[in-house]
Amino acid sequence: MTSMWARQLYEVYSANGDYHEAARAIHRAIDREPYLAEYREKAAATHLKLGDFAAAAHAVRAMSLLEPDRVIHHVRLAAIYHRMGDSANVAKAVAAARKIDPAVGGHRCRQPHVIGTGEFQTRRFAFHDVNRLSKAFDQARVVRDAAGLGVA
Repeated sequence: MTSMWARQLYEVYSANGDYHEAARAIHRAIDREPYLAEYREKAAATHLKLGDFAAAAHAVRAMSLLEPDRVIHHVRLAAIYHRMGDSANVAKAVAAARKIDPAVGGHRCRQPHVIGTGEFQTRRFAFHDVNRLSKAFDQARVVRDAAGLGVA
């Protein structure tokens, strides 16, 4: 099976709400194209829906390695670690995000989809469907919370 077919299976399973099968399908796509960040993003979103924060963190860490200059990956990672109660890794992720954009977690992060100085202006949402995933985590709020905890 090619990654294209695995991705299409992911879309079908995800649309039907079968997130366990969707996760299996997107991981088959990742096995075939491991350097495609889009597949890692879909895997992270699926694992968040399943409540598997460790697997979601793994996918986001991989995205941060594939695209190290994207602040959003570090912000997502901080949000996931916050949900996991891992304050040490929250601090590391926030620090990594602030190396790229010093405004992360600052006064400009008032809306849940705007990150820092607007690195996301062309693609304003953390994941493709922010409405569906906003219950999973609200990135800007979590980063502000982390900053309030003294980890920023």
